[in-house]
Amino acid sequence: MDRKNTILFGSIIIAAIVATVFSIGAVNSTSVSNLNRDCMTAEQAKGITTFNKIPTVLPQGYSIQCVALDSDNEVDMLISDRTVESNEWQSESVNPSGNNIFLHQTMETGVDYKELGNAEKRIRDTIAEINEHNPSINAKYYLINGMPAYGTDSCKNCGIQTADFGDGTMIKQTYDVPSKLKIISDDGVRYSFYGNVPLDDLVKIGNSLQ
Repeated sequence: MDRKNTILFGSIIIAAIVATVFSIGAVNSTSVSNLNRDCMTAEQAKGITTFNKIPTVLPQGYSIQCVALDSDNEVDMLISDRTVESNEWQSESVNPSGNNIFLHQTMETGVDYKELGNAEKRIRDTIAEINEHNPSINAKYYLINGMPAYGTDSCKNCGIQTADFGDGTMIKQTYDVPSKLKIISDDGVRYSFYGNVPLDDLVKIGNSLQ
């Protein structure tokens, strides 16, 4: 093959490679842009976030129904024993309805995270504060996959909300509290579970995060 034909042949190969790369990029771009970010599958979310973890152990009859990306650093997940509509669940947040389990994952970034301090100390301080101001909730310490955490079991009328009107008038109201498990990793990721299920179920789910 002479030099002219070699150059021509090489140019054709390069053009084909470039076209293939652009084609693959277009496919990926299209597939990501077409995702419903309010209700993705766990696998879809795992593919476009860097810190999102997925639980592999769930209570019997439960499955991951929806995963939503609030931002690059925040992921919401609904674990439920029933099928849900894509947008009905996000407003539930820390007060999930029925037997739903809500998981919020967030990456603490920048100066704020460094100022928050050591994860172990933060968890211990939070437990002490909760048990001082509302001992009926009985916050407990856990170690979840090597990460410090605290948990509280669901209880009726044990939440306390106080309204201070500034004139000496204070009104206290009680409300039902769902089970809660909050985990903080040393690299600045928080995992917060809420659900009207036993705390032990949340602990099992938390220990299965991968």
